[in-house]
Amino acid sequence: MASQADAFLIQARSDFRVFELLWAQDLNTYPECHALQHLQMATEKMSKAMLLTLDPERELMSHVAFREVVPILNRPDIARRLGYNQNPKAFRDLIDRRRSWFRSIEQLSPSVGTNPHGGGSEGPNVEYPWQARDIHTRVIWYAPAEYNFDVSKDMRSRDGQQFLLVIRQLLERLPEIIQPA
Repeated sequence: MASQADAFLIQARSDFRVFELLWAQDLNTYPECHALQHLQMATEKMSKAMLLTLDPERELMSHVAFREVVPILNRPDIARRLGYNQNPKAFRDLIDRRRSWFRSIEQLSPSVGTNPHGGGSEGPNVEYPWQARDIHTRVIWYAPAEYNFDVSKDMRSRDGQQFLLVIRQLLERLPEIIQPA
């Protein structure tokens, strides 16, 4: 029987596989919002699996979880277990340098949005259309399928590819990387 942490990890792995399938496709066929939605869901569930592994009694009621794993990832033992034995500082530097990406990925969820403490917003998200005002204060609507998300460009950069590799490694080897206290 799977624990709650195991169940979150199983679903996170599935979400990440769908992200990778969509991420590799032509953006004209499959808009980036679909891949990014699966990235957001995978990282949220992976983070919840990590947090539950460390504290099985933890309450997880929010979509805000990915940024909460930054202190865990900055532990020297985590860098070693991820294979950064020769240069754990390089791993910590990547995490610290790209700390804002944890929040940017969380904000893709309409339940988190750009509000500082979560709770949703009426701005860019990967799931639902939203409205904004143009320079003449006219209401305009945006569809996620036609929106260019900054985090998409970030994930296609060299650091972004390394960041996605870390997520993939965590998903593949979470039980050996994150061990209960």
